[in-house]
Amino acid sequence: MKRTQKINVGVIGLGMGRWHLQNYAKCANANVLAVCDIDETRLKAVQMEYDAPYAYANYAELIAMDELDAVTVALPNYLHAPVTIAALRAGKHVLVEKPMATSAREAEEMVAAAKRAQRILMMHFNYRFTPEHFFLKDYVQSGGLGEVYFAKAFYLRRRGIPALGSWFTQKALSGGGALCDIGVHALDLALWLMDYPQVSDVLGASYAKFGPPLAQKAKKTFDVDDLSVGLIKFENGASLFLEASWASNIAKDEVYVDLYGTKGGLTTRGGAKMFYERAGAQVDAAPVRVRPVETPQQHFVNCIQRGMTPICPGEHGLAVQRILDAIYASSLNA
Repeated sequence: MKRTQKINVGVIGLGMGRWHLQNYAKCANANVLAVCDIDETRLKAVQMEYDAPYAYANYAELIAMDELDAVTVALPNYLHAPVTIAALRAGKHVLVEKPMATSAREAEEMVAAAKRAQRILMMHFNYRFTPEHFFLKDYVQSGGLGEVYFAKAFYLRRRGIPALGSWFTQKALSGGGALCDIGVHALDLALWLMDYPQVSDVLGASYAKFGPPLAQKAKKTFDVDDLSVGLIKFENGASLFLEASWASNIAKDEVYVDLYGTKGGLTTRGGAKMFYERAGAQVDAAPVRVRPVETPQQHFVNCIQRGMTPICPGEHGLAVQRILDAIYASSLNA
């Protein structure tokens, strides 16, 4: 059902949630109605900064607001499922941070809740939302690569472990380490460019070589991976290699996706580039023109207003979560 009035939004969690607020504030068809955080000092400061009429320390009070249409859930991973499901049951559309949950079982419950409520559940896969990445998506869909049969996805840090002892480094609260925190970005971008093929097999390995000694010295908890790798095979015969690290002895930090096709290839490394053969010669090319791209928050609001399915629906988050689970399970069984 199409709507013409502004969409009233609320943001739950004002750490990463402040980034969401910045983008909502730029949406002409959105109104920031409420904010929520358990840190009352931060809550009051953000409320004043964005002139939000309502502020709550308890998310249940926020989602109970009748005039609220939609929420962003930007909380620690273990809270994604319960808060998202509660918001959907309250009739709100939900934009949830990555990773979707701490397990595929939770993610399945979230997708099911959205279907029952007939509300939009959108993943915040923000790495898609660049002009260059949209250009590459269009290029792949136009057949520029031919058959895509192999891909690589990397998100690598030399040293970049989040605060030791925080929820990031505790499996019960995060679901995993580097793979869940940053690997999910590269994984989703690759899957999206490949049109999310059906997975047939997953082989994975996870390591924790740098975090544990640092945590032991600081008397903090670290029971997650600081490096994970995975080989994902698809029913269409294609495959994808994934690597994610918070800490590795490598040359430099890198984030990129490579796609290999029968007619051409592409990379996001150092900017969008395409590779193909013409008249017997190898050709390197880059986008000449790219179209403007809306922010994830603008896309979310537009989808609500126009009754559209978002480009990163909950089903994509579930597919990613199943791969994360499979990589960890494979590592445990190795």
